[in-house]
Amino acid sequence: MPSKPIFDIMDVTKKAAQAGGELLEKGRAALGNPEAKFNQSVKEKMKRESKSEDEAQRECLADLANMLQIESASGIVEKKSQGFREFLGALNTILSKKEIQQYKKDSETPLFSAPSGISVDADNITNQQQYFEAKFKNYGGQSIPDRSTVYRHALQTKNMEAILARIASGLSSGSLDLADLKTGGTADSADIGKVLCLKENMDRAESAHEFRLGSAKVLRAMWESAKTDIAVHMWGDIKNMFVSGFRLDPKGLLFNAVKLAAWDIPLFFPKLIVKGVLNMFTPRPDRIYT
Repeated sequence: MPSKPIFDIMDVTKKAAQAGGELLEKGRAALGNPEAKFNQSVKEKMKRESKSEDEAQRECLADLANMLQIESASGIVEKKSQGFREFLGALNTILSKKEIQQYKKDSETPLFSAPSGISVDADNITNQQQYFEAKFKNYGGQSIPDRSTVYRHALQTKNMEAILARIASGLSSGSLDLADLKTGGTADSADIGKVLCLKENMDRAESAHEFRLGSAKVLRAMWESAKTDIAVHMWGDIKNMFVSGFRLDPKGLLFNAVKLAAWDIPLFFPKLIVKGVLNMFTPRPDRIYT
């Protein structure tokens, strides 16, 4: 009878693959990947507190919902909010893309109950204005959007805070169960969907404002560049035209006039177009090609 090998090659390979996978996930978590960070938090809670995976996921999600609720209570949830990224990363880990899309649809049905007693005061408006002013101060122009946009941002932030408080409370108390949550079609799934929709709407409005400011700055820079090009590149030929005219040199006058019309001016417009295209794809609209 053949002796049993000391090492089971398949078992060793499997364990090595698992160890490599865990090491890779830890690396991704250390680099800030929200899904990997959530998975690491769940595993640590399972090991430390002897929790099941569902229990650990529910409690970790509750922590993230609570942190995002505190952030929204401050009056500002930034477009690149780390708290929101981590909350969304946890949802992406627990739920499928199809389920998340269904939650957003649930939020537009009678399943969703809007928080009561939500109102916007002067401090909420000031917080939003200061946020926009600080973020877009280098863009030039009107860094703060119109009052209706600012008011809507403030109102959406306060609604997000109230809804997140409901979500965090349900998850922390255990009344919101992950198995039920994954099924969808409930008030809880509608709440989560509404938070995601509110954030999308806020981000869309902020992006539109940024695009307007960036486009305006691009146009201003192109115009300033145009004036410079006219002065530097065309002035020589314009000056020579006048000199030729004073000297009664028809050939010189004709040559410089033709050169200005046929060479300088046609090259001027493509140059502006190229600069405009470059600026459209500049990641930082406060850096303009001139």
